[in-house]
Amino acid sequence: CWMIWQTTPGHYSATLTEASGLVVGHTDGSRLTLRYPLKGWGLVMHQILDLTNDGKTVLNYGSIRFLRIPIGQLRETIQLMH
Repeated sequence: CWMIWQTTPGHYSATLTEASGLVVGHTDGSRLTLRYPLKGWGLVMHQILDLTNDGKTVLNYGSIRFLRIPIGQLRETIQLMH
């Protein structure tokens, strides 16, 4: 479950089920960038969500790091089907 709210223009805070603490993010145009610690293991997620021009598709890219070293990646497409 994701709960995201704007703190100041272009800046956001959030709570995510997989995060161990508060999530911070910012927007740049149609891009939302999030950074947060994952539950357990001391891992950090850096996530970029890009809304495409059709307004119905989000490209989700993520990088999981341990001690600043990339150890995993996430790439997915999220589409509104209505």
